[in-house]
Amino acid sequence: MAKVTVDIPLDRLSMAQEYDLDLSAICAVAIERAMRARAPLMALTPAARGLLFRAQQVAQSWGHAYIGEEHLALAILVDNSIPGQEARRLGIAQPLA
Repeated sequence: MAKVTVDIPLDRLSMAQEYDLDLSAICAVAIERAMRARAPLMALTPAARGLLFRAQQVAQSWGHAYIGEEHLALAILVDNSIPGQEARRLGIAQPLA
């Protein structure tokens, strides 16, 4: 494991020591989050891009500034994919007009 020097304000260091926090674990999580935020989005198939676009439309129509599982679920239900077709066959969803 590599050794790294990190500058931590004294008040934060005192809090970490007071609560017996694992600073190595906290740093590892922070680095992972920063890397994930900068990593390019994986390549998506056209169908997946379309599904995300429909989920975004649902979210916007509900006044939400995020795409959550509820938006993805609705997008899948109205999609012409196999899950969407199966949902309509089972009477869970209606086809789009």
